[in-house]
Amino acid sequence: MQIPEAKWYDAIFRRRSRRQFNRKALSQEIVNHLLDFSRELEKNIDGARAVITSNSDKVFRGAIGSFGKINGAPAYVAFIGNMEDLYVQEKVGYIGECFILEAAFLGLATCRAGTST
Repeated sequence: MQIPEAKWYDAIFRRRSRRQFNRKALSQEIVNHLLDFSRELEKNIDGARAVITSNSDKVFRGAIGSFGKINGAPAYVAFIGNMEDLYVQEKVGYIGECFILEAAFLGLATCRAGTST
């Protein structure tokens, strides 16, 4: 995978973490782009993947992070790794960072909510 460092570098300065969203559904074009991007990441990083769902209300129901509750997110991405992989944290972190920078480049607001087992 060719890393698009120029567009991601610009996205670093545009990205802001959000906890409140407008519930506006993502366009099918954006969803398709993110699904393709997710598959490309998965091909290049064995043992970790990103799963996208549009049903974030069930995930964030009652979940309150250190900066407050997440409301109105139109989509949710779970970064999942193989816990038997020695480098699972690095791989999941790498996929997460790539995904967030790609979303910021597309003009999407993002927010992280983390957990691990």
